[in-house]
Amino acid sequence: MTLGVGNYTLSQLNANGIPNDWMSSLKVPSGWTVEVYENDNFGGTKWTYTSDSSWVGNTVNDKMSSVKIYTGSPSPGVTKPAEVPTHIWTYVMNADNAYGKGGDFALLLSAVIKKESSFGAGLPGSPSAGDGLMQVEPNTRNAYLSQFSSKFGRTYNHSSEQDQVYLGALILNEKITRFGNIYNGFLHYNGGDNWYPGATDSYGRPILADQYANAVYATYKGYGGKN
Repeated sequence: MTLGVGNYTLSQLNANGIPNDWMSSLKVPSGWTVEVYENDNFGGTKWTYTSDSSWVGNTVNDKMSSVKIYTGSPSPGVTKPAEVPTHIWTYVMNADNAYGKGGDFALLLSAVIKKESSFGAGLPGSPSAGDGLMQVEPNTRNAYLSQFSSKFGRTYNHSSEQDQVYLGALILNEKITRFGNIYNGFLHYNGGDNWYPGATDSYGRPILADQYANAVYATYKGYGGKN
């Protein structure tokens, strides 16, 4: 089986014809790095290869459940902001890895989750119809379900906090790409694709996406964001 550069969860490995706990050997092109993970979603023990191995040994044999493949060395990591809960950081780093962002995307996702749900603490009793940690509205969620399935190789599970972050990451990444930069991505993640200064909702209330973007961008930069 051949895999290109990218990050592969268990479902993505399966989609490429690779069963769970199956690898016994591998070939690594010159200048590439392969990180083999014991658990799905890049968890558990990690083993790193920069050259071919005809036998990975008893410790690693039939243990691979996810893998990251780079050209060159992995991007340097980032430090978890002190206020970000450990489980949230795991979710956002998994999303960052899925897009190969090297850690900066994890920082901006953390900033969005802080604003949207106070890292989940603000969800109980919330009147919002938004979905979980990143408060994706139902209509928006439904519009992105097919893209989610294409990206992650499975159906979206709204009860999974990891999937909530994966979906929000997919949407935010699309907004950043479409509107040119992170700040504009925040504007349209909150205000919608057609937001403009002075826009109002169906009740005539102002949509304050600029205030939202200012707050989230400031948090992101405070975390050490580089863009």
